[in-house]
Amino acid sequence: CLWLGSGICPPRTIPLGPQFKLFVMDKGNLNKVHFLPWVGKDYATGGIFKKRIMVLGESHIADPDSPEINDDANFTTKDVEWYLGRKESDIPRWMNTFTKFEEALAGKELAENEEKEVWNSLLFYNYLQTTATHAREDRIREEFDNSADAFFEVLNHFEPEYIIAWGTGRLYNYTPGIHWQPGEFLSFDGVTGKTGTYQLDNGHLVKVLFISHPSTAFSWTKWHEVIKRFLRDSSN
Repeated sequence: CLWLGSGICPPRTIPLGPQFKLFVMDKGNLNKVHFLPWVGKDYATGGIFKKRIMVLGESHIADPDSPEINDDANFTTKDVEWYLGRKESDIPRWMNTFTKFEEALAGKELAENEEKEVWNSLLFYNYLQTTATHAREDRIREEFDNSADAFFEVLNHFEPEYIIAWGTGRLYNYTPGIHWQPGEFLSFDGVTGKTGTYQLDNGHLVKVLFISHPSTAFSWTKWHEVIKRFLRDSSN
């Protein structure tokens, strides 16, 4: 396994049905979701992580008067594809968020082919179904409440085993409290993640870790230790 840097992959907690991969890759039944998630080509089987991991961001950032973005259901997928196809001379600052997170997950700086292996193993979804105008825009509670049905639709369709969410403040506080059971805090060298579980309609529990947003002032080496413990301990 690439993750943990140990070559050890804990066993699955949710068995895969024979048609699960075909079902997961079909986004046509997501009626409440506006911005469809990125679904890596190997997500259904767990990819290099041998487990289905969903990465949860807060929202897209875009000009509110830009219909080509706000009306594009595949905006999330295009973001990830742009990131993976980027050139060193053309790197917007927001792409550092993806880089720092993948390093925190893998525990090392990644080569181009390794980056693709990571993101092809993940599902990435932004919780809010409306865009922000800038990174630190103060989103209100009502916007989170209005996006709850879409969030649960994604969870029940794609059945992640683990969620790693970007934000220990607003995102943690405003994601739905229903079907949620809070867990312990995981700390390492001054950084602390918050855990819990969401229950799916089929009764399965999805283990969740909220980490600091991987933008500025984010130590991927420290957060790797928290993520490693979360994935290791949650598999028991």
